[in-house]
Amino acid sequence: MSKIYQKTLPAGKNAGFTLIELLVVVLIIGILAAVALPKYQLAVAKSRAAAFMPLIRAVADANTRYYLANGEYTTDFTQLDIDLPPGGTLSSNQAIMTYKNRRIFLCGEGCSYSVQGTPDLNIPFYIEYYAGGSIQCWAKNSSDQANQICRSLSGAESTATSTLGYNSYNMGRYQ
Repeated sequence: MSKIYQKTLPAGKNAGFTLIELLVVVLIIGILAAVALPKYQLAVAKSRAAAFMPLIRAVADANTRYYLANGEYTTDFTQLDIDLPPGGTLSSNQAIMTYKNRRIFLCGEGCSYSVQGTPDLNIPFYIEYYAGGSIQCWAKNSSDQANQICRSLSGAESTATSTLGYNSYNMGRYQ
């Protein structure tokens, strides 16, 4: 049975792949991986940001309910009517929640009464929900990956640049 698949050369040597053929195959695989890896990393980062959006929206909605009940926004997670996700921790001033290498900030007057979220601490971008219902994605100017993520989430080019070196991408409004 094994002789069916075995080729023999006229001199009686077994046929096989040469070193050059194997190197060409490895080179082709390497080129394909080099092209595909950045796209894969962008897709993973975008999916993490998209999975993070419901959590940050829940916090923004809870802060809006707090505002309707008390006439002001809070910067203290313990005053909101939501529970921390399992594994989530709060900062000492209760204004920052950390969960799975992600952070959510409750911002007061200095940040236009918003909820900011950093979906991936290794990539310099964040998503901000404003009290009026608009959503912005902010990407560090110097980070191509951050700008690609915000561009793909918003579907638009940057609309403005902040004095801190972040590009702003308008993601519309949430209902």
